[in-house]
Amino acid sequence: ITEDTPYCWASLMQKCWHSVPLERPSIGEIHKEIYSGCWNLAKIFTEAENKRQELLKSGGFIVKHVHPHQKNHSKLLNPTIDSMFSSLHQSFRFSTPDPVNSFQNVSNYSFNI
Repeated sequence: ITEDTPYCWASLMQKCWHSVPLERPSIGEIHKEIYSGCWNLAKIFTEAENKRQELLKSGGFIVKHVHPHQKNHSKLLNPTIDSMFSSLHQSFRFSTPDPVNSFQNVSNYSFNI
């Protein structure tokens, strides 16, 4: 979880990473939490992106919390790649509605994992 991750997302990610699979939230619980009214998705994504851009400019883009059981960890190879990602992001504008609508559609399905 990086420093620019919004608190509500970081908290949800930690719940999903619970070491006991049965303690992890179901897709229905995740959907209910995200659409409970206390999540302003457009604002959250905009603030997170602004924070990410600030961190990229300051050179402070580092991972502070790593999942204890992860096998791999991405590392930035050099500053050139960092600037490449920043340029790439600026050339592609993402919009919140498509992922949000996709998430709403997924919540209608039942998964037995």
